[in-house]
Amino acid sequence: MRNIISVSALVNSLKLTIENNLQLQNIYVKGELSRVTYQSSGHVYFSLKDEHSSIDCTLWKSYAQRLPFKLQEGMKVVILGSPSIYSVRGSLQFNARDVINDGEGALYIALQQLKQELQKAGLFDEAHKKSLPEYPLNIGIISGKNAAGLKDVISIIKRRWPIANIHLYESLVQGEKASKEMIAALTKADQANEDVLLLVRGGGSIEDLWCFNDKALATCIYNLQTPIVTGIGHEIDFTIAEMVSDRRASTPSAAAELITPDYHVVLKQLQTKYQQILTATKHLLTTYENKLTQIKNEPVFKQKDYLYKDYNNRLVMNVQSLLHQDRIINQKRNHLLSIKQALMKNATELVDNDREIINKKLNKLLQINLVNNQKYQHNLKLKTEVLINAMQQQLFYNKSNLVNLINKLDALSPLKILARGYSVTKKGEVIVSSIDQVSIGDEVNILLSDGNLVSEIKAKEEKSNGKIKL
Repeated sequence: MRNIISVSALVNSLKLTIENNLQLQNIYVKGELSRVTYQSSGHVYFSLKDEHSSIDCTLWKSYAQRLPFKLQEGMKVVILGSPSIYSVRGSLQFNARDVINDGEGALYIALQQLKQELQKAGLFDEAHKKSLPEYPLNIGIISGKNAAGLKDVISIIKRRWPIANIHLYESLVQGEKASKEMIAALTKADQANEDVLLLVRGGGSIEDLWCFNDKALATCIYNLQTPIVTGIGHEIDFTIAEMVSDRRASTPSAAAELITPDYHVVLKQLQTKYQQILTATKHLLTTYENKLTQIKNEPVFKQKDYLYKDYNNRLVMNVQSLLHQDRIINQKRNHLLSIKQALMKNATELVDNDREIINKKLNKLLQINLVNNQKYQHNLKLKTEVLINAMQQQLFYNKSNLVNLINKLDALSPLKILARGYSVTKKGEVIVSSIDQVSIGDEVNILLSDGNLVSEIKAKEEKSNGKIKL
């Protein structure tokens, strides 16, 4: 009889066979990347192929985080790992633990990828570059205390521009901690109101200069308010820090020369400018002196009376005109005084006459008002008497109505009814008007005119057609 096994058994047998083969564990496989997919979980899936075959590969998150560069389509690599069988689909796959570039170095790939990212973000744009001060008086240098080329930088600055103040902001310029220290030093220098900053370091390998390719350092340089010049390595070296900076020099010494004018050249230029200004000033003074002499020789200044003769004549005419106006004003003043005196005399006579007329009219008005007042008082007295009589009649009518209503209310009072031998039965707070409202054994209150009885229902009798039913 044939030995029949399940699909799962077959797949698991193949899986164990492959995974237990020591020759297939921790092997290096060379090929080209295709279908590279970065998952949100952090895992990376891709295919490794050559001209004849292809195999699916998985790079788990813990291994992917260690890579210094990002996997890209078409990249030629060497992968370290082990083959396995994916049980769900029964497919062969390769579990990678490391990826090595089979061409350019891993650091170089990571550098190129970071350059592309920062380029898209605009950190290398020329529009962002700040102009350098022409005559800096405060220069901040970010470098190691014993860094190669620092002494040359300071020597060149002092020789070319001795009036500048040099401030050193110490920082590591190599190693894992270098980028963080440079960021701290740059931030401090940017807040110190320096005119220009220098970030310098001598030459070295790409590994030695790798701290200058840090993304955080590039962002810090981009956000500086102070202009910055970099002089890192030698002519062939070109780091990201230099690409972000406002100006790049090929060496630290060249950076020192780039930010400083030559003191002797500037002094010579100042002397030349001084002579030019002095010559121009002398020429200007001579021109104005000649114009002043020309004005002094004008005829109008030699015969000074011509300057104010016309104005003097006008002044004499104006004085005469004012005197004439003064005489006219005095004449009119005297005329007004005579009119005033005449008016005062006539006013006295008119006042006496008017006083008698006014008194007569006032007396007449007083008499008329007195008569009218007596009439008004008489009418008021009559109307008051009529109003009092009407009010008394209305009061008597209202009092009679009130007495009638009180008598009716008293006749309808429940107490009167109770006094005639009637009673009111209540169960709790409810008045009992039907035997259906109580049951045998219920306790009820019977209200009488002079008190209250508490009773218990022993039996119920119902009327039917005027007859009592038991």
